[in-house]
Amino acid sequence: MLTTDWKSTALATEEPDLIYLHGFRSAPSSEKARELEAWLHETGYRGHWFIPQLATTPGEVEAQLAELIECVPGKGPGLIGSSLGGFFAMVMAERYGLSAVLINPAAYPYRLMEESLGEHTNLYTGERFDVTQEHVQQLQAMDPGTLSHPERLMVMLETGDETLDYRQAGERFAASRLVVHEGGNHRYSRFHTELPLMLDFLRRDQ
Repeated sequence: MLTTDWKSTALATEEPDLIYLHGFRSAPSSEKARELEAWLHETGYRGHWFIPQLATTPGEVEAQLAELIECVPGKGPGLIGSSLGGFFAMVMAERYGLSAVLINPAAYPYRLMEESLGEHTNLYTGERFDVTQEHVQQLQAMDPGTLSHPERLMVMLETGDETLDYRQAGERFAASRLVVHEGGNHRYSRFHTELPLMLDFLRRDQ
C-alpha cells in the first residue's frame, strides 16, 4: 500500500499539488529533489507536494504513480520529472490529462536500457537492482506514442547534457513548450533559477 505522506505549508490552496519524479538510480535525497523541497518551503508554497522513492521496475513505478495520482482530489497534480522520471511524467500526464515539466527527459528510455542490462546500484540509497529485458519491454509498453495534448508539457533541455542526447527530446517534444539552453549538464544546471518558470507553467490549469 502506498503511503501518501503529502507535505504542505498550508491547508487551503489554489496552487497545484506537485509530484516530483527522480531519475534512474536516483532518490528523494538527490540534489534536485532537495533543492525543490527547500524552494517550496522558502517560498511558502501553498500546495501539497510528494517526492516518492520510485520502485526499481517500470511496472511497479507505473502502479505506484497511478495509485498516488488517483489519491489527489480535483484536477490532479502537476508533475515534474527528471531524466527517466521525465519519461514517467510524460506517460502519466498523457494517461490522466495532467500538465508536466520534463527536465532533460529520456525520450526513449527503452532504447537506452537495452544497453544497460544487468546489475546497478542506486547512487543515494546503495540499493542494488537488476535491469532485465522484461523491464525494457515494460518501458516500451508504457510509451503512449503520439501525444494527444503536447501543449500540456514543458520540456527543459540543456545542450551540454552528457548522459542523453538533447536532440532526441527536442524532436520528440517539438509540439510542446521547449526551453533549450546552450551548455549545462544532465543535472540541468539552471534548475533552481527556473523553478518559478516551471511552477508558472503548472499553474495554468488551476
